[in-house]
Order: sequence, then structure tokens, then C-alpha cells
Amino acid sequence: GIEVHPWFCVVKRERDLHPEFVEETTPAGFYDVHRPEFRDFIVGLMLDVIGRYEVDGINLDYIRTGGQCRGEKCLAEYRQRFGSELADDVQAVQKPGWANANVLAWQDEAIADIVKRVAEQGRALKPGLVISVDGHVKPPGAAPDASGRNETMWVNAGWVDVAYNMDYGRVLAFAALDAVRGASNRPQVYVCLPGNYERGDDGKVVPRDGQLVADQIAFCQRKWPGTGVGLYLYSML
Repeated sequence: GIEVHPWFCVVKRERDLHPEFVEETTPAGFYDVHRPEFRDFIVGLMLDVIGRYEVDGINLDYIRTGGQCRGEKCLAEYRQRFGSELADDVQAVQKPGWANANVLAWQDEAIADIVKRVAEQGRALKPGLVISVDGHVKPPGAAPDASGRNETMWVNAGWVDVAYNMDYGRVLAFAALDAVRGASNRPQVYVCLPGNYERGDDGKVVPRDGQLVADQIAFCQRKWPGTGVGLYLYSML
């Protein structure tokens, strides 16, 4: 009776796997999501899992660019797409804290291509498949995420069924999540994902006090009844 939702760190690069999908200027620890061949590879991998195994859903983590692609291919493609230079547009912010509209579109389109294809083709393989993502949902009026992570757009498009809001602080940012839910016609999609670990000054990760973890889970259950709650991460449980 336990549902199975494989968890993919979609754009995160571990060790030196698949060097054909990176170049020197690719953001460290990530693949170059602007390469169509990488998107074809990762979408195909996830669809293979969906079609091969009896899964109930799929979870997309690290579903972002990780930074700015600055390779020659990226620069040429950006120039062709927008008629301007990426480096110039990165500097030409719309207003303090907001990235340039062209840069936002450039990043959003690449990541959205993955989410859309996994959702549509995955559900064609397995009707009822649940698509969930892990992110930091932006409340109305906040500066958009410049790494292509746009949970609200994905939810509104119908691609995403659950958007986990990663909130690992000792005090939960419940007001921001309330604002997101209040602006949506599908508020139940947005689920709080608190943490159960602390990172010390030495960088070492240790389990969080169990009572605080229990209190945060109980708070989420009272605050957003019927929505559910997540917890990160298993090794600190």
C-alpha cells in the first residue's frame, strides 16, 4: 500500500558523469541544461523509469540551471534568440533584485521543456502519474527565480501536481507559503517541506532536535489540513 515516487536530481552532476553534457563554463555541479541533447537524455531516462517500473509518480529535484551558461554555444544561441548579448543582459536588470526579462525567459524555457515533456509523456505512459517538484516557491510580487525554477508556472500549466516548498530553517516561513497558496486556485498543490537537520559552523550536518521536528510537522498539519507535509532528509531521521 506504499506509493513509490522515484526521486531525480535532474540537472545535478555527480562526479564526472557524462562529460559530453558540460563544458568549462557550465555552472559547477550541474549539467548544461541549454543543450537539447542533455534534455533529451534526462527526459528519456525518467520516461524509461516510468514505463519500466510500477511507479505512482516521479519527483523532480535540482530542477534548475544552477547558474548562467557562458559557453560559446550558449552565447550564440542567446544572441540568435534575443538579438542581444547574454553578458549585457545579465547586467541590465529590470529593477533591483530582478533579473532581465530575456535572461529569465532563457532560463525558464530550458527547464520548462524538461518539466513539460516528463509530465505529458509520462502521463501518456501511465495515466494518473503524480508529478512533484522540490523548490522554493516565490510569493506574489517577489523577484522571480533566475535559475529557471518556476513552480507557479508549472502548476498553472497543469504539469505539476505537488510543489514541495523546501523550508529547512528552525522557524518556518509560513506567511510566504500562505501568500502563494492564497494567490492560487489550486492551493492544495503547495506543500511545506521542513528539515530535520542542522549544519554546524564546521559544515557538519547533524540531526535536529526531535521535539522541534515533531512540532514543525504538527504545525504544518494544523496550518494546512488535508495537504500533507514532507520531511528532509532520510539520513537524519
